[in-house]
Amino acid sequence: MRMSILIVSLAAALMPALALAGPGHGRDPELASLKRQMMAARLVHELKLSPEQRSSILGLVRRARALRASAEEDMAVKRAKAALKETLREAIDEVRRTGHPSPDTRVKIETIKDTLRDAHRARKDQFKAIMKALKETLTDDQLETLRELKQRHHGRMRRFPDRGGRKALKFLTSDEFLAELSR
Repeated sequence: MRMSILIVSLAAALMPALALAGPGHGRDPELASLKRQMMAARLVHELKLSPEQRSSILGLVRRARALRASAEEDMAVKRAKAALKETLREAIDEVRRTGHPSPDTRVKIETIKDTLRDAHRARKDQFKAIMKALKETLTDDQLETLRELKQRHHGRMRRFPDRGGRKALKFLTSDEFLAELSR
């Protein structure tokens, strides 16, 4: 009896990890790209976008991609991340010596995190404006179709919630979605 409980508990604990380790979860870039292509084709097909909508959405996607690229190249953010890495290394050394980071190191970490949060917040508002414009481009019927697609997709993906729309934004700015809109 105890052995079967142990086996069931172990299996239940390992299942999410095994599922993530399997194919299609980002480990094979080509497979991930093919899945995004299929999702993009289905989305464009289901929404039945007019040529004007395609053009408008294409412009918004390009704006979002440019904003994402500028975020990745922002020197102030790069410097802050480098400083955070160095400060975290210092904190690790302090923890190894004394059991905890010094108050000065904690303040330094929080200050750097605040800098990164401020940079993120500024871009987040711009991304929200792009997403709002994208939603305004779609008709009520298309928005309903989008909701239904999302519910069907999330019904299968309950263990992997979309945190604040980041997955949707990442998908909408993907090469695959851009290529499908351009077809």
